[in-house]
Amino acid sequence: MRPIFRIVANGADITAKIQDRLLELRLHDEAGLGSDTATITLDNRDRAIRIPPKGAVLTIALGYEDSGLVPKGQFTVDETRVSGPPHRMTIKAKAADMRKALKEPRSASYDGITVGDLVKTIATRHDLKPRCSAEMAAIDLGHVDQTEESDLHLLTRLAGQYGATAKPANGCLLFVPSGEAKSATGQSLSAVSIDLAVDGGSYDATFADRKDYGAVVARWRNQAGNEDVEVTVEAADAEADAPTFRMRNTFADDDAARAAAKAKLAALSRGTATLSLTDVIGKPSAGAECPLTVANAQGDVDAAAWRITSTDHTFTSSGLTTSIEAEAKK
Repeated sequence: MRPIFRIVANGADITAKIQDRLLELRLHDEAGLGSDTATITLDNRDRAIRIPPKGAVLTIALGYEDSGLVPKGQFTVDETRVSGPPHRMTIKAKAADMRKALKEPRSASYDGITVGDLVKTIATRHDLKPRCSAEMAAIDLGHVDQTEESDLHLLTRLAGQYGATAKPANGCLLFVPSGEAKSATGQSLSAVSIDLAVDGGSYDATFADRKDYGAVVARWRNQAGNEDVEVTVEAADAEADAPTFRMRNTFADDDAARAAAKAKLAALSRGTATLSLTDVIGKPSAGAECPLTVANAQGDVDAAAWRITSTDHTFTSSGLTTSIEAEAKK
């Protein structure tokens, strides 16, 4: 299989112009609000390539000649470095949806608002399309204060509280349960399969022995009765003597408390096993949040169901390789 790429800069396809100059194209995709990045290193032997304007938009795709290209997103140029001899140019870009305004502090108060309403409000403010799962959208936040806090930080804070992933991607603002494996359009992400006997590369897995909680307790304020009410979410496979985790926050209602307790229990169960795959044969469809299966490692690695947390795709004259970080799903 012959790997191919395509780069469109500000609407103009520049693939043919840089085809014989490309030394390396590296794409990093990360779950959550970490910024996805693209790094392009070019041979500028005759010094004919001009430094691209800051803010130029690059649309990048990777793939194979026989199976076609896989879109990897849009990136905005934010840094260019030149060096030599030999004369080289390195262009760095960040995901185009990571707008500067998303990181600017602001103050606001929201009353009687759901997660869905808040995501829609913030998405509209930044010219993004809201994409919020029905489960998350229905959570009643009650009152939310945003004091000298960026919209990005506010979403990060709420995502952590309710076990969600919040991220701008492909013109959308996502707010979905962590590990749900949904794309920006709401469609399920394709599972990625790595057979080390066929795809090559190496692996490194860690299985940590950590305490499993049997239940999480959250409380909400019953205004009518002027009292705090506790709700408990139990793990289906909890041992009889498993400890209980008690959340400190007080939530707006029963539904919000249960959602937060469920998310906390899931978070306490995740991350007990991690996996690194290095330099396997390129898998351009692999991306953060995709389900992952592995074959021909060792028993526990092969048997586990994994979720990708980050990918690095590297295109050079030697070919296309992919490195993956993942955590076990439980």
